[in-house]
Amino acid sequence: VDMVAHTSVKTPTAAAEFLLQRLGAFEQTLYELGVHIQRIGKERLAQKARQLDVYTQQARAYDQVQLKRAQWQLESLAKAVQPAVSRQLKAASQKLSHLAEVQALLDVAHTLARGYALVRNAQGLVNSKNPIASGDSLRIRYHGGEQEIEVK
Repeated sequence: VDMVAHTSVKTPTAAAEFLLQRLGAFEQTLYELGVHIQRIGKERLAQKARQLDVYTQQARAYDQVQLKRAQWQLESLAKAVQPAVSRQLKAASQKLSHLAEVQALLDVAHTLARGYALVRNAQGLVNSKNPIASGDSLRIRYHGGEQEIEVK
């Protein structure tokens, strides 16, 4: 007695038919499972593609929000900087005007126009540290001209 046999058949032909029937059923089940797996795979792939589209749209929207925020900050900074730059330019312009006035006041030509003169000897400008000595050759510059003289 065969204790392992699953099904008892009377002839080898019947055994072959039984096996063919079982293999056919197995192949059919295997095919149906493959189709089912393929359908589930396509559905999941489509679902993931939709999810990816949503994430992509969210990322683009986030990027747009970030861009708008950065533009707003830039515009805000530009508005804040513009008056400060204008004030600095105005202050610099006033300082430049003041320095031009000071330069004009300190210009030697103005001093000479008031009746003063510049006197030079061979060592430079004549002053208390560089006095005039007899026999010195002097160059006198005054408003409207220049003259060279010799001290006696």
